[in-house]
Amino acid sequence: MARTDRNKSTYTASTCPRCQGTGQITGTITSVTEKQMKMFKAFKKFFTENGYPPSVRILAAREMESATTVYNKLMALVDKGILGKEKDRAWNNWFIKKDIERR
Repeated sequence: MARTDRNKSTYTASTCPRCQGTGQITGTITSVTEKQMKMFKAFKKFFTENGYPPSVRILAAREMESATTVYNKLMALVDKGILGKEKDRAWNNWFIKKDIERR
């Protein structure tokens, strides 16, 4: 039985909404949401208590959130220049670039 055109799935390329396909985040993002601030405080608290950065799963367990949600919040903080992510390490590669905790 021959396959017809209407049965073929088509793929359309799309660009990343954060970087517009360039791989670099454009513009400056300065506002930090309340939930991102809470995640930053939890990250910083773990880091100061233990001397090494927490994994995504550890933060997820402490904050009672899914690992995907924690990862997305950490990546938002990386995009805003608050956290950094080392590229040569496979896991646990987050670090604080800018301390924004309000006291």
